[in-house]
Amino acid sequence: MGYRSDVRIMTTKKGFNELKKFTNKYLKNKNFEYLNLLEDLDFNKETEYAKYFGWNNIKWYETCEGYEDVDAIIEGLNYLKDKDFSYRYVRIGESYDDYEEMYNESDKESEQDLEYPFMIRKFDDEYVIEKMIENSKENSFNLSNIYVKDMLDYKLEDDESSTGGLSFSGETLKDFIDDDIDDSLNSSIFWINDRLKLCGIKEITEQDCKKYFDSKAKEDIEL
Repeated sequence: MGYRSDVRIMTTKKGFNELKKFTNKYLKNKNFEYLNLLEDLDFNKETEYAKYFGWNNIKWYETCEGYEDVDAIIEGLNYLKDKDFSYRYVRIGESYDDYEEMYNESDKESEQDLEYPFMIRKFDDEYVIEKMIENSKENSFNLSNIYVKDMLDYKLEDDESSTGGLSFSGETLKDFIDDDIDDSLNSSIFWINDRLKLCGIKEITEQDCKKYFDSKAKEDIEL
């Protein structure tokens, strides 16, 4: 797949035309067989005065064989500087600290007042919460690794048998083991399921554990 970058460039419209002329000539001299990147933009906005353009998720490899189209852009920006055209260039790589910026401010009045590309850095909380819940599931849903103490708030249900059942509506696992709680906390769910079955109460399944831990993870996050 390779390392990817997002790139944004701002020029005047005249500067863009000069850049395109330069890159076309550069690529022709290099016998480059593919499109000029300026003819294959992922992003392109313009006004009567300026042009703002760039590429997303691109292999921006400078001075590498086969990526002469990238070199053409960089050399073209140097050319604009030599010819006193203004430009703004920003590249953001995949790595958190990979940020590159170049610019030139022309002395010519017709080349001034270009905006700079603006980047917003923010937390992706939804992604982090989703991963937290996934990790909670991965670490918790093997019944052999789950103990009574992990599910004390779990609400029990009657099974389909005609005998036994809940002592009262809303009875939890903690209520069920209340008389010998100290001896039961470190017991496995397999052990407590045998007791639940004898008392006419539904056994706790792996799916029940998934729902329980998922709910607890969301409650913890909200707090």
